[in-house]
Amino acid sequence: MTLKLKDIMHLVMMTSYQFAYTIYSAKANPLTTPTVQPSGTIFPWVENTRGVLRCTTTPGNPPEVTYDWLQNGQVINGQTTDTYTIPTLSNVHNRLHIQCRVSNMYTRNRPPPKVSNITVLDVQCKYKCFNTIV
Repeated sequence: MTLKLKDIMHLVMMTSYQFAYTIYSAKANPLTTPTVQPSGTIFPWVENTRGVLRCTTTPGNPPEVTYDWLQNGQVINGQTTDTYTIPTLSNVHNRLHIQCRVSNMYTRNRPPPKVSNITVLDVQCKYKCFNTIV
């Protein structure tokens, strides 16, 4: 039996199509709405200490999760993991509204995004504060 070039190309195209079909045939699922909790210590936090927030969600399909952190509704540049760390807390962090936004390939194409409830930071002065913002 002699195969012609067009027969080989047809076979390759069918194999590629079947392979691609197998990849995309899995059922996609969204993530759950994330929650934000202080990690380690609970509120109120004390100035001149470190504050860590952790974002938790149940992965969907595909299981890869992308994280974004929001401060007063705006994306915080460079914060793309499940934890948000403020190395040195001060009174300027008090009352900030922090949220976590999660996505995967399924939810990126289907608005609205999955965003946590607002967590209001509570940062207290270790001693008497003089530069309190009202």
